[in-house]
Amino acid sequence: MPEAAARQTTNRHAATEKQNSAFSHNEMIRSVYNYVEQRPKLLGLCFIAQLIGGQLFMRVIRSVPLSEECKEFGHECVPDMMFGLAFDLNYLYDIWSPEMFQAYAKCSLIDFFVIMPAYTLALGALLVRSAKSLGMSETLSHLATLAVTLDVMETYISRQGSLLYSKRLPTMAVRLASISGQCKWLTCYVSLILIAGAWFVSRRVGTKGKSA
Repeated sequence: MPEAAARQTTNRHAATEKQNSAFSHNEMIRSVYNYVEQRPKLLGLCFIAQLIGGQLFMRVIRSVPLSEECKEFGHECVPDMMFGLAFDLNYLYDIWSPEMFQAYAKCSLIDFFVIMPAYTLALGALLVRSAKSLGMSETLSHLATLAVTLDVMETYISRQGSLLYSKRLPTMAVRLASISGQCKWLTCYVSLILIAGAWFVSRRVGTKGKSA
């Protein structure tokens, strides 16, 4: 009995430590978003970095000759440009030219190290600002964290598929990439609606204050 009680106490302490660790981690992320939100120049740099990263991404993709099958989709026949991967990733790989595989492997690095950090910080900062305007918890900013986590999953799987080249991805990986892509876009849409709503509310309140 004493051993069982000691084991329960140990498990309880371990669970408490995990909760505290998760809480401190969430607080750290929110503090980063707050830091960016309070510095308009830094927020502007995030938008500029995202724009430059997107331009670089598309420039590399558009420099690649398309296969006959890809021509009906244009240079947008890459996973990142589709809502939840409208069709099987393996089908995409079947119609890609060899140059497209190499180009996408390079572009995914631009996505990982430029586009994703930039839009996550910008989105998180704007969600913090929106939460303040609407009187909501700043936990709302974790929608940005969720979006980038899903984006990482989708892009990682897509990149692995492009590196395999002649081999095919497992069905489960294709489904996971598709679901991650759909949830990413939905999370971003919800975030943008909340940001637009907060801006509209703050404008309306400001107009009423002036008229009063």
